[in-house]
Amino acid sequence: LHWSAHPLEIDTLWQHNDSLISGGVSKNLKLWNMQNTGSDETTVMLHDELEFDAAIVSCVMDEHMNLGIVGTTSGTLWYVNWEDKTSIRLVGGHPDSVNDIAFSSGDTFAVAIEDGSLRLWNYEPLEQAVQFQVVNTTCTCATFRPDDSTCISAGYGDGTVRTFDLANVAMVCKLAPHRQAVTALRYSQNGQVLVSGDSGGLASIINSETGLVMRIISDHHKKSAAPVTSLDFSSLSPHWLMATADRRASVWSADWEADTNKMIAWLSFPAPAFTPCGEPLDKHNVSTLPPSLALFSPLERDTILYTGYGLLQQIIFYNFKFKETIRKLDLAHWATSMDVIPNSNLILLGSHDRLVTIMDYTSGSFQDYVAHADEVCLARYWERRNVVCSGSGSSLVLWNVKV
Repeated sequence: LHWSAHPLEIDTLWQHNDSLISGGVSKNLKLWNMQNTGSDETTVMLHDELEFDAAIVSCVMDEHMNLGIVGTTSGTLWYVNWEDKTSIRLVGGHPDSVNDIAFSSGDTFAVAIEDGSLRLWNYEPLEQAVQFQVVNTTCTCATFRPDDSTCISAGYGDGTVRTFDLANVAMVCKLAPHRQAVTALRYSQNGQVLVSGDSGGLASIINSETGLVMRIISDHHKKSAAPVTSLDFSSLSPHWLMATADRRASVWSADWEADTNKMIAWLSFPAPAFTPCGEPLDKHNVSTLPPSLALFSPLERDTILYTGYGLLQQIIFYNFKFKETIRKLDLAHWATSMDVIPNSNLILLGSHDRLVTIMDYTSGSFQDYVAHADEVCLARYWERRNVVCSGSGSSLVLWNVKV
């Protein structure tokens, strides 16, 4: 006996007595009734069908074939009730690599996924609330507007920046300020300006109210066209900075209402002529090097923290007003992510060695924590909830800060 049950590949089957359940790439779960009509003949009839969010890879049912659990390739588990013809999502996950995480001023946080989705999660209870999907591209970065927890912007691999209204679950604006992938995105402290950086070293300054591109920053692009790796706004002064993967950083003084934006510091950090693996350094290929990370210190005015590939593994504290290096803290591993926990005077770091590191802001003493099976690509601090979120591959881990 054979029949055409699905238009695409079947990945899971579950059978009990005269009932059979099939599911697969077509995203449909089908319940079949098999009846013996005599003379060793069996007829098959489709009894019911349910559709899910992605390809079905697993299924388990009770002995009555009425209640069950279904798993899909999107990392979701569903509760199925054939009698009521309902499916309820029990557990949500990430089907692909996590590229960025953003925290709101409320109780939600957003995750940018490689598959092009932007997923919004509630902190309590910890469950997915909203998902915005863009096909045929990647969601590379995201940021909440500081003065509005229902407004979030995301950057994409096709060079677009999309702004979403969470209250109405709708996209309110789509811009195309870049020809290359958007790699960094950040709102100013007052939310009036949105700055985006791309993989070619260009930065766009966007008026968040009108959506107009006010200015294009091409200084880093003219040097080596390396990807923008960091954007940050100071909480202590009217300054913002950007850093690129070629170990260059620039600090800018801005008055958005007067439409002025002036560079006040240009920093270049040296590196040896070979990679961490001992191979000759290719200045035009920085993808194999640890990222260049820079941010403003929330504890010291006119001071930035920088770490990246160099002669030594270290964090450099640089005062751009007096143009001098204040101090350096040695690292045990190359950093892949960096943030500051101001309430506890701590620095948060992620590394290729699967470690989350907490370091004292002044002395440099540190403690490593293990929770991931791969490189820690993200490590962020959420001040409102006093938690740390670290990401590796498609997984996220939330840590309570007890210090």
